[in-house]
Amino acid sequence: MASPDPGSKDEQLSDDHFRSLVEQAFDGIVICDEKGVVSDWNAGMEKITGIKKDGARGRPLHELVAQISPTRESIDALKRLLQKCLQTSGTTCPRRTIELVLRRKDIGKGVWAELTLFPLRTRQGQRIGCFVRDVSECRRREELDHALDMINK
Repeated sequence: MASPDPGSKDEQLSDDHFRSLVEQAFDGIVICDEKGVVSDWNAGMEKITGIKKDGARGRPLHELVAQISPTRESIDALKRLLQKCLQTSGTTCPRRTIELVLRRKDIGKGVWAELTLFPLRTRQGQRIGCFVRDVSECRRREELDHALDMINK
């Protein structure tokens, strides 16, 4: 399938569809440039982190996570993964998921989150995408199942 001509109406529709998809996603979606600086931050990220889009754009992703992550190991894991992606210009970014705890600054609520980085090719060049999913409910169920197993033993 051929790509739309740069600047064409089809290309604009493609961009509009992509932006619509990103904005409507329940999961958090972040797009970073080749330096790890946030260029897009959707409503899902606002809900998970409590950080508004305007407060995220133009800032390094690892700094934003450092603001809301209570553990040094979570920040370091993200920095290592992000650095690996940035060293290869995102082309061989390992599609690896890390789990970390985030603490929303606005309500002080802790959230377990799965964060997956992936390479993303755009007309502006190579970018790094990031899916973030709130897995707090799954973690609570796992802990409950484990507690029930311990009681039943």
